[in-house]
Amino acid sequence: MSVSQHCPDPGLQPERTTLAWVRTAASLAGVALLFLRHGLESNAAHAVVGLAGLGFAVVVIARSARRHDRAVASFSAGRTVPLLRHGAALTGLTVAMALTTGITVIWGG
Repeated sequence: MSVSQHCPDPGLQPERTTLAWVRTAASLAGVALLFLRHGLESNAAHAVVGLAGLGFAVVVIARSARRHDRAVASFSAGRTVPLLRHGAALTGLTVAMALTTGITVIWGG
């Protein structure tokens, strides 16, 4: 049984996934801007993490259309497109943001 028999429009799942990644990247960009603001005022570590987060958000948003087209084609053919690198990068940035915030709170920087 093919994917198109399971779902009347096989493009809906990749579209939802793409929109979720774009929303996540937009949220990350907002938090990264807050990190940059704090980093420019007092904490260089926050500025570095903020720049990394902003860069990742821009890359995810810029590549979302191409990734969506590839995901629709793969999904229609019965394959999946895992986003392991993006997930790992997002996890790493989240941990870095949490650690720099925790260190700042503990040491009062």
